[in-house]
Amino acid sequence: MAAGVKHDYHLVDPSPYPLIGSIAATVMALGGVMWMKGLFGLPEGTSWLFFAGLAGVLYTMAGWWADVIKEANRGDHTPVVSIGLRYGMVLFIASEVMFFVAWFWIFFEAALFHGNRTLGSIEEVQAAWATFPPKGIETIPAFELPLVNTLTLLLSGTTVTWAHHALQVGDRKSAKTGLILTVLLGALSFGQLGPLVGQVAAARAAASDMFGVIDAVPAVDVESDAPALYRGGAGSARGVRIEFQDVSFAYPSRADTPVLAGFSLVIEPGQ
Repeated sequence: MAAGVKHDYHLVDPSPYPLIGSIAATVMALGGVMWMKGLFGLPEGTSWLFFAGLAGVLYTMAGWWADVIKEANRGDHTPVVSIGLRYGMVLFIASEVMFFVAWFWIFFEAALFHGNRTLGSIEEVQAAWATFPPKGIETIPAFELPLVNTLTLLLSGTTVTWAHHALQVGDRKSAKTGLILTVLLGALSFGQLGPLVGQVAAARAAASDMFGVIDAVPAVDVESDAPALYRGGAGSARGVRIEFQDVSFAYPSRADTPVLAGFSLVIEPGQ
């Protein structure tokens, strides 16, 4: 601590990391949009901007935390400063707890009291919430992957607590072992995302095809006051009778939900 200081609070030295971190986070966010949808004239799938921003964020994390460690080693973290850092971590954990409380709250509210949602005046809402889960929603068995993830989360909390207490008593070997196990459990959690990558890629491909159809320019100018289709010129459908008889259709993923059932339609010439 600098000589002549009459208080217990640490006045940090000027640091470039808040500005660098803000710029890097903005670049990473824009890069994510560019990667997923295209931006600034660059096509979808352009990922270099995202990884440039990510590199800046990682640099900020490493540099800023290194400065905090240096401040602690030279005695700037007085008891008052240390308890402030602990309060900050407690508040962060509390915010995470409330995040999960919100998720579980809406889940149990929907699962236990979904009947209350059928009391409204909107027929679609009444039909959707007549049963839980709503029709078309497939639930994940609770005692399979969710149970594994829950046990992994609790076990990682146990190992990091072990590492923390080992560090407090000076047992560095046990601290390293507990920390390594915590990192491995975190890697295990991320590894479980692997099978979903193919599904996400398939969904993106399907969405790309769908938006391609939506954005396609039709050969017939439907906005024209007198399109050739109705004038009897080239491409005219004058004199053609169009008829659909007993058409049924359902999407393969929801075969029990028909889109068309026994649909018939006749368009007479000139209509």
